[in-house]
Amino acid sequence: MLLILIRAVPFAILFAVARMGDLLGLGVLGITVGLRLLTSGIILKELKDAEGLKSLYLLPLRDIFGLIFFALALTKRTVVWRGIKYKLINNGKMVPIRKEELKIRPKI
Repeated sequence: MLLILIRAVPFAILFAVARMGDLLGLGVLGITVGLRLLTSGIILKELKDAEGLKSLYLLPLRDIFGLIFFALALTKRTVVWRGIKYKLINNGKMVPIRKEELKIRPKI
């Protein structure tokens, strides 16, 4: 539930859409995007990150995709990392899937 504090831009977009683009919805969206860009810009400037400052305009898009991939990560039980496919087992451990397991074995 606290993801709304970290990823405020997608939720502000949803709020603006839910309000059908009225003044309040667009105002909340504008303030949210402005504050996100301002705070990130200040941090990047203090860190002297010129590349980050150049691509700062992409930050709202990154927030939207971040939320989408977060939701997908909660629904998927397999992942491919460095060419190896892993599955999530019941105790939360990631184990590699062997090629033998991928083939359908006849039940005896």
